[in-house]
Amino acid sequence: MRHKRGLRARTTDEFRWDCIRYYLKNTGIPVNFGITITIALIVGAVVAGQTFYLFTIENLKQFGALKAVGVTNWGLIRMILLQAFTVGIIGFSVGTGMGATFFEVFSHKLATRALF
Repeated sequence: MRHKRGLRARTTDEFRWDCIRYYLKNTGIPVNFGITITIALIVGAVVAGQTFYLFTIENLKQFGALKAVGVTNWGLIRMILLQAFTVGIIGFSVGTGMGATFFEVFSHKLATRALF
């Protein structure tokens, strides 16, 4: 309800959504975050792809030896995917642990007390 002087009373939830709409409409913050996240995903995918490619190229002799012993193509594919899955899980765990440690340490500092 608007007052004749342009003031109005709002609930907490209405005020929260007014703030969100203001930042989305009047600032470049959402665009900047979107660009940052997109670039991070692209760079991460490229680095992971190059690493996986180099792993495969460097182990061609070992793959050839396994094929000579009688391992099927599906066996090789399963081995490579298991290694990729294992490295992905380890990387995710280390990254999550480092992020949790960062927030645990810095959430108690006065300058970063609003960081959740």
